[in-house]
Parts: sequence; structure tokens; C-alpha cells
Amino acid sequence: MAYIPVSRTRSFTRAVIYAFPALVLAATAKLVYGGVNLRPSAISTQFVPYSLLLCAVTLAIISFTMGILALRRILLAGWPGALGFYAYDSELLVRLGPFGSKRYAVEQLDIRYPYECTSDDASFEAMLPEETQHETLLPRMQYPAESTPLDVIVSRFAIGPEKEIAAQLRPAIERWRCIIASRDRRSPVPSP
Repeated sequence: MAYIPVSRTRSFTRAVIYAFPALVLAATAKLVYGGVNLRPSAISTQFVPYSLLLCAVTLAIISFTMGILALRRILLAGWPGALGFYAYDSELLVRLGPFGSKRYAVEQLDIRYPYECTSDDASFEAMLPEETQHETLLPRMQYPAESTPLDVIVSRFAIGPEKEIAAQLRPAIERWRCIIASRDRRSPVPSP
């Protein structure tokens, strides 16, 4: 089993990064809303006050959203339980506190290094030698029910640079790739 802990300091840093614009936008929305005069007037069509009110509401919504993102990151930084990525032989267990805990069965994962991807999925990393990719990169790990690849989630939350994370997960990834290869050999290939 491989264990990759969650970076609580990175989470706190991102909370501050989200909280600062949230506070600035909330203060701006309050100032804009304070200057809105919605009293009817015989000489005004009230376009400007209603436009300012719309701007204040938009700023308040954005501020609220950024505040929720900051709150989730602060909760993650101070979460009392064990957080991290647990790579077992048959599954990847992800424990991210306020972001939830999930289990991903290895048989359903699609694990590919950039050199194995099609031209539509390939990135500039596909031009690196295969050995370099195995040593320094996490492979693309896509689970059918997730829109975000698991390697992106691991890189976003785990402690350390991708090269160290890849080194820690390499034995598990190789076992998983063997399981997936045996699954692919067993499944019949549809004929065109």
C-alpha cells in the first residue's frame, strides 16, 4: 500500500488566496449597494440605479462563491481525521475531508502515460522519452464517473512535486496497469 498525505499548508494557502478576493468583492458590493438610490423620480428612468444594483448582486454572488471555496480549503487544512490518497492493490481510496471520500476500483480506471494517448488527448509531455515520463509524471488516470482525471486531483491536493508523488505511486501504478492489461485481454474486442 502506498500513502500520499494531503498538503494542509497548500490548502491553507489556497484558502487565503480565495478569501482575499472574496472579502474585497464583498466590500465592493456593499459600497456599490450603499450608493444605490431606488426612490422613484419624475425626471429619471432609474437605469443607472438598477444597473448598479445588478452589479452589486453579481459581486455579492461571486464573493459568496469564493468564500465557500475558501471555507472548504480552511476546513481541509484543519480537518481532524487522516487525509490522503491510499493506493491499494485493487483500489485507490481518496480521503479529502470536506471534499468527500471516494473509492475507485482499479478495474474501471483508464491509466495511460502521455506517449500512450491519442493525438487528441496528447500534450507536450508526450514528446518526452518514455523513461522520463515513467520517472517524473503521473499517468493520466481517468475514472468513468469522474469529470476530473484522478491524477489532477492527486497533484492538486498531495504533498510534494509530481516527480515525488509519481515515485511513491509507481509500484501501485505498475500493479494497476497489469490488472487493467489482464482485464483488456479478457474482454472481447468488437469487430467493425
